[in-house]
Amino acid sequence: MKKLLPLSLILAAALIVSCQNQPVDQIKITGTIKNADTLMLKLVEGQKVDTIKKAADGTFDYQKVSLKPVNGYLTIGKKYLMVYLIPGKDLSITADLNKWDSTLVFGGKLKTVAEYLAEKRKAGSKWGKNTVVNYSKEPAAFRVSRDSLEKVFGELITKYEGMKAFDEQLAAKEKLTARFEKIVDLQNFQMMSKYYAKKDTVILPENWNDFEKGLKLDDPALLQINAALQYIAGYLGETAKKESGLTGDVWGKPEFLAAKFATIKKTFSSPEMVEAFMFDNLGQQIDGSTPKGIDAQLAEYFALAKNQEQIADIKKRVSVWADIMPGKQAPDFTVVDMAGKEFSLSQFKGKYVFIDFWATWCGPCKQEIPFLKKLYEDFQKKNIVIMSISIDQDKKAWEKMVTAEGFKWYQFHDGNKMSDKFVVRFIPSFILIDREGKIIDPRAPNPSDRNLRKMLEALPGI
Repeated sequence: MKKLLPLSLILAAALIVSCQNQPVDQIKITGTIKNADTLMLKLVEGQKVDTIKKAADGTFDYQKVSLKPVNGYLTIGKKYLMVYLIPGKDLSITADLNKWDSTLVFGGKLKTVAEYLAEKRKAGSKWGKNTVVNYSKEPAAFRVSRDSLEKVFGELITKYEGMKAFDEQLAAKEKLTARFEKIVDLQNFQMMSKYYAKKDTVILPENWNDFEKGLKLDDPALLQINAALQYIAGYLGETAKKESGLTGDVWGKPEFLAAKFATIKKTFSSPEMVEAFMFDNLGQQIDGSTPKGIDAQLAEYFALAKNQEQIADIKKRVSVWADIMPGKQAPDFTVVDMAGKEFSLSQFKGKYVFIDFWATWCGPCKQEIPFLKKLYEDFQKKNIVIMSISIDQDKKAWEKMVTAEGFKWYQFHDGNKMSDKFVVRFIPSFILIDREGKIIDPRAPNPSDRNLRKMLEALPGI
């Protein structure tokens, strides 16, 4: 008679086989989240967002082919977890949303990695809760405080690095992350201190920027470090502006992109780094200021780029502008005012139209409001319509601000994402349309820019 194995052993064996059968190019998260308000989980990786479906009983199973580790955040309602997913290794997460801290349990081959990231987040949050206090300190005291956080992170990395199940690649990445996160905080201290301590000036010690000495920016590993990308982006912009002699607000200007391309080639010898930062700066330029005037930079990028996915992405970004370039008929749209009355662009035919896409939470947008008010006062009797279209998701916040400020020009809410028709990726964005409904400038100068008034005053029949 054949002896039967206990059920527990059968299930354990099945689990082992299941784990062993996970493809080496597959990242995988499974688990159960109880009492979640939403049936969706979102895995955020850089700018990419993958939605994970969760069953009614709280279980979920997410799998994706990936040739490299995925770093990002897993959001569950208002909770979130830092995650580092390695192809061929699985992660399981079990928790009750109502008792999150006491019920959160990790499993799978990435259990140790997940526990490290959770512990790191707690340490960072503890320091972050004292943001106002920390940034209100004198520079020397802030540096001591920030050094203490770096020490905590360093000890944490050392603790987990000695564990067999921990990933060596992640350990190296975390050491770079800890260093650059501190660098960015030191770099931002002066600005943050002025804000939180309500000071007009904050004088830094002469050796404050010593952290820049010995920095090696040509390492492709830095492309996986968000803090490093933030630092390098700032460095490239400042260096390009300084060496090119450009002054004032140069963001979005084709000549500034050309200067940044020159700085990128001078800064990096690694082809991977050159391509990555050319791609990033091209994308921002195209999204924010149209592809106009950057043919040379596009040609240069296409000549050296190897990443076919990113090449296709740039071409797509360029193509979406084709229908709204100068001389094209502006796409019609319908928006509503605070009374719920609908307005369409076509009903303003015969008048010039100046459109402002903005939001109440946008600092740069609010900085333009005094100039927009003055523009309206000076041009209200001329043949031009000025309209602000809010992209606020919180419609009540928009209504509250418009009412409190008493804006007299047209105020509309973009509830149906009409802004997409004008490729609005950054706000504020301004569009100027002629009396026939054709586009004059899909990215007109800001109201604070003197060139806008010159442009408007030169319009025939204004």
